[in-house]
Amino acid sequence: MGRVALFTDVLVGGAGPRARVLRVANTHLESMPEGARSRRAQLAAVADYLNDEGVVGGLVAGDMNSISEGDGRMVREFGLSDAWRYREEADPIGATWGFQPPGDLPQGRLDKVLYVRRREYRIRRIGRIGVGLCLEDGQYVSDHVGLMCQINMVPEE
Repeated sequence: MGRVALFTDVLVGGAGPRARVLRVANTHLESMPEGARSRRAQLAAVADYLNDEGVVGGLVAGDMNSISEGDGRMVREFGLSDAWRYREEADPIGATWGFQPPGDLPQGRLDKVLYVRRREYRIRRIGRIGVGLCLEDGQYVSDHVGLMCQINMVPEE
């Protein structure tokens, strides 16, 4: 379906020899059950870019279309971790789809923040944003809700 990932390299720690690059990506992986092979290849490519030499690591956020049984396993297989464990909300599932508007399909956490675990930074305080956000006519802005998290850089010793 012509899916892409957008990458931004964020320079942290000031300019010069102390500068470090944290890579941040946004993507929308292939949807539908028949897209499982494509999702796997797409996430593998994103993980490779997050692990590039000269990058301290990074994260990818977006619609991961986590609908197949193996989708959770491939996150770990590609060396990524799910930031939802640092959630602010009491909701353990963290559904981001399926309730805006209510429908016949089960709610799910299709959207995620995945990151490369590194000692140079910590992921904290992830939560959902835009829950119930509607236009003036009552139409939902999106059938998904967003995610937001905090990244804390660890000072160099």
